[in-house]
Amino acid sequence: MRVMCKLLYGVITMWRLALVAYTISLSVAYAQFNYPDFSSAHNSLILHRDAAIVGNILRLNPARQYHYSTAYHNTPQYLAGGFETFFTFRISELLYGGADGLSFIIAREPFPPIGCCLGYKGIPYSLVVEFDTHQNIYDAGSDPNANHVSVNTRWELPNSAQHIYSLAIATPSFALDSGEVIPVRVVYASGVFSVYVRDLSQPLIQVSIAATDLARILDQCGRAYVGFTGGSGARAENHDILSWSFTPYGNPSDVDENGCVDDADLLAVLFAFGQTGGNLGRVDVNCDQVVDDADLLQVLFNFGSGC
Repeated sequence: MRVMCKLLYGVITMWRLALVAYTISLSVAYAQFNYPDFSSAHNSLILHRDAAIVGNILRLNPARQYHYSTAYHNTPQYLAGGFETFFTFRISELLYGGADGLSFIIAREPFPPIGCCLGYKGIPYSLVVEFDTHQNIYDAGSDPNANHVSVNTRWELPNSAQHIYSLAIATPSFALDSGEVIPVRVVYASGVFSVYVRDLSQPLIQVSIAATDLARILDQCGRAYVGFTGGSGARAENHDILSWSFTPYGNPSDVDENGCVDDADLLAVLFAFGQTGGNLGRVDVNCDQVVDDADLLQVLFNFGSGC
């Protein structure tokens, strides 16, 4: 223990000056984010296909036929400890009755839209909350109606809008495509995935998702990209996101996941110091495939958090 204390003292002395600069980058990489609107979000989003910032809104799709999109925050978020996100959307300017809808997506990688069906069809390692405005008829798992909310995933496999892959589904009492601004809150905590739509005090959907199942779509460090998808077919509509905030509950510096960043986490990183590879687990705090000073500094900066 005396040797370890001396080593720790030396480490702290060596990197004391670097700590200040590095913690600035940490606050960007793992902190919550908030877009009251999207007027200044051009450099912090990954936009694919038809997604674009139009004025101060994020337009996933214009009201044009056969348009698809994905849009992600450009930094993967730590989700293993749970999260809460809030956003507002508006579906308007219905063309030929409107279709197909939009979704909130969690995906291991920021994939572009691969196919039809709200823009998320075919994306592996993903889970979505879809806001579906068109009743599609599939060979299996057809949509129940043209106005529903569903949590869909195939975990590691390419995702699908077919409802045999729905974990939970509900039909709101109001139209999703009415043109009104609809607030949404999504919470994952203590193994329960809750979706609130318009009424932010009463969940429209609640479904149990084990942490081990959620981990199937996360990277080795418990992270994933978060964002939105949208799509249209022969019918179309505007799919707009007006605001968005995201707050992760967990802390990647809590290596042993006991809710407290303490000496055990610091020692775990120290004992693994210098190791490299793609399967290092939680000791690779910043998930760059090497246990180094960056990981140690992150634990030091967060030391005492949650204790």
